[in-house]
Amino acid sequence: MSKRRLVSIITRFYWLLIIIANLLLIYFFYQSLIFDDIELRKISKGLNYLAGLDAKIDAHLIKKIQHLDKQYDDIVHIIQENITFSKSFFHNLSPITQQVIKQSWYRYQRNLFNKYDTIDELLTELTAYYNSINYFPEIIQKIKPQLTEHSQAFIHLKKIEKNFLFLITQNNNKDYQGFLHNVVAFAQLKSQLPKQVQADIKYLLTHAKVIINTKKNIQKLETSIIQMPIHQLASKILGSYFEYYEIQRQHTNTFRILLFVFAIFLALAAYWFARAMIKNTALLKNKNRELNFQKFALDQHN
Repeated sequence: MSKRRLVSIITRFYWLLIIIANLLLIYFFYQSLIFDDIELRKISKGLNYLAGLDAKIDAHLIKKIQHLDKQYDDIVHIIQENITFSKSFFHNLSPITQQVIKQSWYRYQRNLFNKYDTIDELLTELTAYYNSINYFPEIIQKIKPQLTEHSQAFIHLKKIEKNFLFLITQNNNKDYQGFLHNVVAFAQLKSQLPKQVQADIKYLLTHAKVIINTKKNIQKLETSIIQMPIHQLASKILGSYFEYYEIQRQHTNTFRILLFVFAIFLALAAYWFARAMIKNTALLKNKNRELNFQKFALDQHN
């Protein structure tokens, strides 16, 4: 196809080509703007805030377990704040981001709520445990004077007292086993003791049973909470979005390059078309001049 023919076609479909070129430019430009790190920063900031709240909950929980803090309102308040924030955090993300992190987010939330349910159980057990811990020494001191010194029951009661003190201060499994053994041995002597002391012994054994059972439950619940992969699941949320983020970044970079190349192509095409039009205009002027000269020559000849 000759250059003249090509220029003729371009001239005929000029406005159509302009519209197509503009549509392509708009498309490339839009695709080059898809990449947006605002969502990544939003997710990272939100997860860091949730991790901070979770760390506060763990710190308060340690205090509760160590009986350094007897109030439970603060930990309940932080849990409620965490639940409220986690719901608003997810809903404030864009629909595309929600779709990308949906599976990992639901796993994270499920484990988070399981943790809070376990904490609720733990707080219930701790309440019962420390309630019995507080009353237990008083009952021992009440029973002691009613027993004959150096009797088998008195010796077991002294051992129980000793094991109890080590149990609440050192939290050693050996002390727990010793406490359990002496409580069982003391319970077997109950029927041999005076009736007036049996009611107090029954009360003592009830609290001992609560201490033994809740102690086991507390240890199980503590282990369960520690083993919950909350932080790992939070990292997976960020990781799942980061994979999508990297794909979008590469996609955006590709279209930025295409936009640059297409813009250069349009500039070169416009330059070529302008030059072709200038040449055609000059050619037409020359031909027009020749025709005018020939016309003048013919007029002179006639």
